[in-house]
Amino acid sequence: MRMKKLMIIMLCVALGLQASAKDNSGFRVQGGFGLATMYFGSIANSYSDAKSKIKPGGFVGVGYELRVVKFLAIQPEVNYLNRGAKREFSILATNQRAKLVLSMHTIEIPLLLKFYIGNHFNLYGGPAVTFNLAASTRSKFYNLTTGNEESSAKGVNVMKSKYKDSDGNSPYKKVDFGVVLGLEAVIVKGFFVGGRISQGILDQTNNKYKGYVTIPFDGTVVPAGDGKWVGSTSANLYAGYRF
Repeated sequence: MRMKKLMIIMLCVALGLQASAKDNSGFRVQGGFGLATMYFGSIANSYSDAKSKIKPGGFVGVGYELRVVKFLAIQPEVNYLNRGAKREFSILATNQRAKLVLSMHTIEIPLLLKFYIGNHFNLYGGPAVTFNLAASTRSKFYNLTTGNEESSAKGVNVMKSKYKDSDGNSPYKKVDFGVVLGLEAVIVKGFFVGGRISQGILDQTNNKYKGYVTIPFDGTVVPAGDGKWVGSTSANLYAGYRF
């Protein structure tokens, strides 16, 4: 008799958790701004003082939160994510200092597992696959002696076939795998804010790439692959609404 009562109680609790989970599932939209960088190493013997710096980034996307039980949810997403970095290096052959801003325009598809702490906070993480659609560069070149700007170029997509090397290699790879980690707070019903880090795992540069410089020089230079791992990192603060 006691076992029968216990089973009835457990069944009622399970049904209650499922009903609560169903009420808290739904589609969501989100977007935010942050910082991005890529870990470029030494570029080549013809360059010196190579540095990687952070650049502004951000993302916008949609997802669906499927609440399994009250404290656990599964959330697939599709996001546009702006990755990339600022790069600086000296070109000794031309006595110039190059300053480049690389913006990687990507589609990120994470599958997240969310753990709720009470009704208003959750921690989440999961794997993600990212597709690199375009790599836009803005370049400025300064004279090493005088510091004066000598040339510049804007909005060049180096993923286009024009910028492949003589063997047909592109400078950046088209796919990345990584992880997404974050935390989130539900302010009022439906509205939420949060912060997340997206970390790529795969080398994003093509080590076989021989480099590209426009002839005559118009301010576009794509350094050759350096044989080192180059990973992408982005950190964003965001807000959104779950329907």
